[in-house]
Amino acid sequence: MRETDRDLLLKRLAKAQEQVELGAQNVVRQRGIVAQLERDGFDNTGARALLIEFEEAQAVYLAERDRLQTLAQSQAQSQSRS
Repeated sequence: MRETDRDLLLKRLAKAQEQVELGAQNVVRQRGIVAQLERDGFDNTGARALLIEFEEAQAVYLAERDRLQTLAQSQAQSQSRS
């Protein structure tokens, strides 16, 4: 059976949602590492830099997920009008 464009879009959207969830976990974990290093009096420069990278990546993941959601909603509305 051939996958439709809609099926592929929904798979991409599900994968994007998984990436958002994983990214959120990474950000939370890294924030904890930064805080722990700071509490213990250690240099957390590297940990902070990694946190910034995770936060920037998370913004990209969120934007892509939102873009795919909008596209899926648009397709659904177009199909319901047909």
